[in-house]
Amino acid sequence: GETVNFTGSGGVSYNWSGPNTFISNDQNPTITNVVIASGGIYTLTVTDANGCTATAQTTITINPLPLPTAGNDSPICLGGTLNLNATGGTSYSWSGPDGFSSSSQNPQIINTTSNAGGIYTV
Repeated sequence: GETVNFTGSGGVSYNWSGPNTFISNDQNPTITNVVIASGGIYTLTVTDANGCTATAQTTITINPLPLPTAGNDSPICLGGTLNLNATGGTSYSWSGPDGFSSSSQNPQIINTTSNAGGIYTV
């Protein structure tokens, strides 16, 4: 989903080609909203003022987004402990009702009140 910026130099005309049918005649092209299929080897052919050509290659690696899951052990009784759980990442940021926030993967809310009910997001 991010943007890839290419940089070419050394000529007066530029011809880029690469995966996912990428073609550009710009010196410094970009690809916005990249997808996994955009990863791979890109080739630049440069032509100078004398008509001489040369090529160079660069490799782009596109990492997939994490696939998070979120869960809990509700319903619980008033005053009980709410256990939240998450998977799919290496760091976590929870938010929820009554100003709740946590960076724990599996936080607990002890001695819950009625204000703890609602939607929690990780």
